[in-house]
Amino acid sequence: MFLRSHGRSKDGKPHTYWSLVETVRTADGPRQRRLCYLGELNDSGQARWLKTIEVFNEQGESRQLKLFPCEVEPPENDPNVVRVRLDQVRLERTRRFGECFLGLELWKRLELDRFCESWLDRAEESVEVPWSRIAALLAINRLCAPGSELAIEQRWYPATALDDLLGIPAGKVNDTRLYRCLDRLLPHKTKLERHLRQRYGELFAAEFEVLRYDLTSSYVEGAAEKDPLLQRGYSRDHRPDCKQVVIALIVNVEGFPLSYETFDGDRSDVTTLEAVLRMVERKYGRARRVWVFDRGIVSEENLAALRKRGGQYLVGTRRSKLKQFERQLLETGGWEQVRPEVEVKLVPTPQGEETYVLCRSTARQQKERAIRSRFSAGLEKALRALAQRVAQGRLKDRHKIERRLGSILARHPQVADLYEVQVNESGGALQVDWKPLEQRQSWQEAREGAYLLRTNLPASQPERLWTSYMQLTEAEAAFRALKSELSIRPIFHQLEHRAKAHILVAFLGYALWVTLKHLLLRKRSELSPAQALALLSMLHSADIILPTTDGREIRLRRITTPTPEQQFLPGVRNGEALLAVDADLADRGAAKSSVVDDRRFLAGGDGHCQRIDPQDALGAAPRGHRRQGAGGGEADHVLGERHAGVVGHGPAVIAAAHGGHGDVYHAGALEGRAHRERPGDLSHAVAAVDEQRPAGVPDHAGAALGVHAPPAELLHVLGNAQHAVGVHAGEVGDG
Repeated sequence: MFLRSHGRSKDGKPHTYWSLVETVRTADGPRQRRLCYLGELNDSGQARWLKTIEVFNEQGESRQLKLFPCEVEPPENDPNVVRVRLDQVRLERTRRFGECFLGLELWKRLELDRFCESWLDRAEESVEVPWSRIAALLAINRLCAPGSELAIEQRWYPATALDDLLGIPAGKVNDTRLYRCLDRLLPHKTKLERHLRQRYGELFAAEFEVLRYDLTSSYVEGAAEKDPLLQRGYSRDHRPDCKQVVIALIVNVEGFPLSYETFDGDRSDVTTLEAVLRMVERKYGRARRVWVFDRGIVSEENLAALRKRGGQYLVGTRRSKLKQFERQLLETGGWEQVRPEVEVKLVPTPQGEETYVLCRSTARQQKERAIRSRFSAGLEKALRALAQRVAQGRLKDRHKIERRLGSILARHPQVADLYEVQVNESGGALQVDWKPLEQRQSWQEAREGAYLLRTNLPASQPERLWTSYMQLTEAEAAFRALKSELSIRPIFHQLEHRAKAHILVAFLGYALWVTLKHLLLRKRSELSPAQALALLSMLHSADIILPTTDGREIRLRRITTPTPEQQFLPGVRNGEALLAVDADLADRGAAKSSVVDDRRFLAGGDGHCQRIDPQDALGAAPRGHRRQGAGGGEADHVLGERHAGVVGHGPAVIAAAHGGHGDVYHAGALEGRAHRERPGDLSHAVAAVDEQRPAGVPDHAGAALGVHAPPAELLHVLGNAQHAVGVHAGEVGDG
């Protein structure tokens, strides 16, 4: 904001008129807007306007601005003015910010920070870095960019802004400390699961009366000779050459995890249910829960154990059991359509304890029929080619012919039992005879697209039963997230407790992932958690270095401005500024600040003064660093709450604060010692002076420098304004 003069000649006499002008941001860039017309001012009137006046921003917050005419140089020793050399401005220390900030806010929303502080941090133990923050670091890494502990230390953590967010210096994060945190975290697995269950209920009203149970496996790299848990078994990862661990996961209908358990790698699925039932009862007590799982876990013993506990179940059955219901499957009556392409039929048992649900899907039928046709065509083609070779006498050995037949049938196991194939001898010559088995093919065609469910639930609503079973896909989606986006595999740890701790961290990462998923659903967003994280990963923090004309530097840490697409995410609100100041940053020796709209710096280049319009900016600043002063002393720049900190040694160079008092720092030229005094009222430390730009200076220097934070709150993750990432201004030091 400044005074602009307008010259006019009237009756041969020059007159000067004045107007009050401010610079605003528009879609076309910074523009100047006249606030009021002041008319012709005499010397006393002009002096009054040049004094400090109080103005208000869009949020109603007041601050003091000193006005200068656009053609008048400011006083040389004015402490409210900072001169910047545009030709030496640079950008340093770019860091990944967006997805890490979101991960931390999800961690806080689940109150995992409080949980870890209660159980991991001990008051009697003195440590350099709290274990609760290391645990947060491990979980956020698993959500954002999963990697090994060594990769976290060497590559990922130094490239993120988590040193600002968590307050852990980069040098304090090493693989040894990460391993020790794993060891501390594992004993609290049960308490952690109970805590998360409670938070899911409080945040999303999640219920755990209906449970989906499924299993998967994760392989390990290396021999793992000291880990008896890791064994060779059926590999769902198609890595039979590696040892593995079996993981059982229990989720509710919405995908929120209740618990998980690990088993030996050679454990079969059907033998795990009894142990899981005891584990759930031990943690959450006995209840009349409904269990939903697929046919791989079903056995008569398992279902009897559920009935004995008073539990209810809805499970799949093996395809071979469909033969018992051939008549009901072939009948045209009694089917109820539950979806445009799905119909079901209830078949109660004579005892009345259970009900079977016959299901038939048109889409699934077309898919299975296409698969059968493709394999049948391939098998018949191979049989014709073999029969032709035998008929031509190019293959005469019966044993070789039979081996070729065995190889052909092994390549087509889906349809091998639908054909009768023989090697016969006729007239002293061998021949290959084959024909389709019509009865088997008819039954195969009839059962295509059909499957069978089994339940002891009330069978009055077949559509509800079918829908409940289809929700088993939530457990499958959880495994997909764990294996792909959270990279639970492979496991590199060679010790049992470390391998289990690795799975626990992946479980924590999934807790953050599923929370983000439901926040996106709440916002009616079509983005997946992976897409939302990728979108926010484009938000970075960086340090803008503004060299001053007196040989010092202003360091401003800023965050890139979210795009409209990023503002649509659950953590971003349109037209709002980045979260304000984190309350604990003052304890770490960082200045807390709030950068206001109308901040302007005087930039000096080759002796010229240039106003930097800050309307085009990178965003709010997380925190700054101390610098050495001109005399070698260190500027103690801890300011009061909501104070901007551009401070340092020398002849009282200052950038004051928004909404409060700034601290002016003077340095003795000889002693190099710093002391501070509090001025009466310095609410804003920048003033614009010269409107005329020197040659070669861009019109929108502010856009290139990013020395300004957008108005109000821009990034407000999860709608929670309690915690903030600081908008910490920089400090002045030696250039």
